[in-house]
Amino acid sequence: MDHLDTTFGTFLTTRLEMRLAGELSDYDPNSMSMRSLATYLHEHIHFFQAIFTGYGHIQWDSHRQMTGYLIKEWKEINSLTEGKVKIPLAHCNTLQKQSFLSQHVYETSKEQIKIGQAKFYMRNGSLTLKEFGLRLLNHDWRANPVVDICGKHVVLQTKDILEGHAHFIERSFVEHICEVKTEIAWEREGLPSQYTNAYDWFIQECGKSYNDYFPIICDLALQISWKPLIPQNENEWQSTNPSWRFVKLTRTLASSHNISTLGERANWHKNYKFFCSEILDLCDYKSLDEIFEERIKAFSRKSELMEIEKLMKKGIQLKMSKPWIGVNPVGDKNELYSLMADFKAPYIVFEDGIGSSGVPSVSGGELMFELQFQALASQVFGDFSPQASSNCSLECAFGKNKIRNGCGFQSSHGCTGLINPKEGIPFPISTSNGGTLEGCSFGWLLNVMGLKIENMEIDPNARFPSLK
Repeated sequence: MDHLDTTFGTFLTTRLEMRLAGELSDYDPNSMSMRSLATYLHEHIHFFQAIFTGYGHIQWDSHRQMTGYLIKEWKEINSLTEGKVKIPLAHCNTLQKQSFLSQHVYETSKEQIKIGQAKFYMRNGSLTLKEFGLRLLNHDWRANPVVDICGKHVVLQTKDILEGHAHFIERSFVEHICEVKTEIAWEREGLPSQYTNAYDWFIQECGKSYNDYFPIICDLALQISWKPLIPQNENEWQSTNPSWRFVKLTRTLASSHNISTLGERANWHKNYKFFCSEILDLCDYKSLDEIFEERIKAFSRKSELMEIEKLMKKGIQLKMSKPWIGVNPVGDKNELYSLMADFKAPYIVFEDGIGSSGVPSVSGGELMFELQFQALASQVFGDFSPQASSNCSLECAFGKNKIRNGCGFQSSHGCTGLINPKEGIPFPISTSNGGTLEGCSFGWLLNVMGLKIENMEIDPNARFPSLK
């Protein structure tokens, strides 16, 4: 059945952004196809992974901290001289001090990005951290484990764990909730191995009788700590990297026959936490309580939380009281329907624009400003699209992230998202009598930050001397 050949969406943890192939109408609850339904669930599992695990929180928070730091330092560097505000960082070179500070901020941000990549996905996953170019972790530690699956050497990365977990739940849903025959629900023809590598190796090590434990091991692999911030030895690197944790947890489950069994899904509320404590302790990993408390403390250190952060905090608080939540919600229909109702991705991008996911606690205003903030940060870093480079222009979030009809001006005025300093903000910003912000949302972001596009000097081709 072609609707089960593959998945048709993506999820980006750093922006909590879900993208679904097709138009908004394809996901109408009253007429949704099997393919759309399976995809919708699959991508929501990725959202659950983001809000219910240490890994998800750390990936989002570290990226948000990095971009916040990037923008703050860029503004301060530009304040050292009068005149035009220069962008990107590599263009801030009027003074020698500016050039030095700009490159420091750039290299610091680049390092943070690369650490995030090393814990998610690398094009060549077999590299060591030194070969990958990390400076803080300039060691010959292998970034990811290599396992043998049916005689073939396979590099397991965190992306394999994330996709394997989501795929397992998606196909379980198709089989048990949609009542599709097992052999059809789990059909693999045309399916990339990324969705099955982790599962195949797990079953090879533990046996088919442990099938229901696979999503549990995936979840525990993702329950990482941010301590130590900079691993001091290879064991610390592996304990904070989900791919290595998945391998160690799996091998421990396969070899330790005295570990308590979970029993039926209906008894998880009694046995789940004890089982997790046993296997985490055998692996010398931090307990779930320690991981969740660390995440809650991270929120308490902030003077004010964004609405998105409040949603994430709500997720981890629920996980503290019910640690099995989100692990395999298909096993309990009530849990599945409750989670799908209470925890939806803040925004979803369809081929015909942005759709509301019905999250009343996260306002459209915050989401819009956050999108534009991240678009600005990436261009401060030096990431310009070919269109922006050729026009020496900035690009709003909708143009840069290829979001069609995310803004009304795209359809009403054919706006491309390119903003040239010589031309100014394309649609004047104003406030209606009801307090609604009107005009270009990227312009509003610059206004809130005390910046004017007319006072900006853009050189997309600027490079630091040592990086040319």
